[in-house]
Amino acid sequence: MPAAPAERNILQSVEASLKRLGTDRLDVLFMHHWDATVPLEETLRALEQLVADGKVLYLGASNYAAWQIARGLGISEKHGWPRFDVLQPMYSLVKRQAEVEIFPLAMAEELGVISYSAVAAGLLSGKYGKGRRPDVGRVVSNDKYATRYSEAWFVDTAEAFTSLADELGVHPVSLAVAWAGAHPAVTSPIFGARTVEQLQPSLASVEVEMTPELHARIAALSRTPPCGNRPAGGTGRAVASSGKARAGEHPARALSSCSRSGPDQDLARFARGQRGLDRVSDVVEAELSARGQLHLAVGSECDQFGDQADLFVGGHLA
Repeated sequence: MPAAPAERNILQSVEASLKRLGTDRLDVLFMHHWDATVPLEETLRALEQLVADGKVLYLGASNYAAWQIARGLGISEKHGWPRFDVLQPMYSLVKRQAEVEIFPLAMAEELGVISYSAVAAGLLSGKYGKGRRPDVGRVVSNDKYATRYSEAWFVDTAEAFTSLADELGVHPVSLAVAWAGAHPAVTSPIFGARTVEQLQPSLASVEVEMTPELHARIAALSRTPPCGNRPAGGTGRAVASSGKARAGEHPARALSSCSRSGPDQDLARFARGQRGLDRVSDVVEAELSARGQLHLAVGSECDQFGDQADLFVGGHLA
């Protein structure tokens, strides 16, 4: 069957990227955004071809809704095609919607999760608060980010979070990355920096002891996302919603407020689900080993896909 236009675009774009990068394969190919103009089956058929040809090892979905991910998994299972192995959702103290459906789906389907924007575009960096903001920054200079974090409670949470970090003697960035990485569905948070100096606090997040009590205290600073599948009046047993964890309980036991199964079952799924990213590639595995739960993206390239895909390529900087 001849390839559809969307399929050809993906296949040709990957070929062009491989040539520019000087490599013969991509460790992970992320579909960066849902494209409502193209049948998902066409996209997945192109991805299946790339995996079959050995040009892509593993597949990922970034910024997909849970139902879109689930549809993709169903189509792949129906045809016997390679399925998504890893997800890339936004997740931070002030953007926690992934807790509602994406994280439970990832754990149930044993998918790796490398979440992004743990510092909320700098909002949780310690530079923002009531009546203060830096002269330069995404939230200041980029309309998209300014809109994303425009509600007053975001700044209130940032102010309280920075005060808590100061009280603990921890850099706010270190605390923000450590908190995001403590969710049991998250295999590792992604972080970025313009300079080595900016990178240091993120790397230092592995040194933060994220106890159940600290996790609960931080979670209580923000709003728990609404849970669409929990009966009205129901109570979540999560740290994120109750603000409490049993004595000696690891934060990984306190899941999203929408989780219905017991903590032991949740942890078992998490242990299995971590393999979703652990097997992605030798380079990612090495980075995870070197930095605990922190994933350093070694390369990304989006221009040839109309911002529809990210490429993570071992040993190369795109």
